[in-house]
Amino acid sequence: MAEPERTPGKVAVITGASGGIGAAIALELAKAGANVAIGARRLEALESVKTDIEEIGASGRVIAVQTDVTSREEMQNLVDKAEETLGPVDILVNNGECNLVDRYSICRDTGVLKDVAINAVAASV
Repeated sequence: MAEPERTPGKVAVITGASGGIGAAIALELAKAGANVAIGARRLEALESVKTDIEEIGASGRVIAVQTDVTSREEMQNLVDKAEETLGPVDILVNNGECNLVDRYSICRDTGVLKDVAINAVAASV
């Protein structure tokens, strides 16, 4: 079996990295030696994830950029800042998502459309 490709020095951009799966992916990539650019809308939570990554003593660098994945300009800004600070992007994890409907509310058309915009359309931005 072939040896899996290593990540030291690779540059990873992860959206939806302010918590959950995105934060876990960013943390694991950083542990593996990747330089990571994390993006999400919730800046305070994003900064907390950045601090967590820095505290594990990973060899790679980390930057946090507030990003709305439904905005082409903000996505481009995330990539631009990653490349300016860390180098060319090798890994892209389009993890930004949202669920605006909780179990206590009735789903309205606008909530569904916004969910679709964030969960499906954002990956193509």
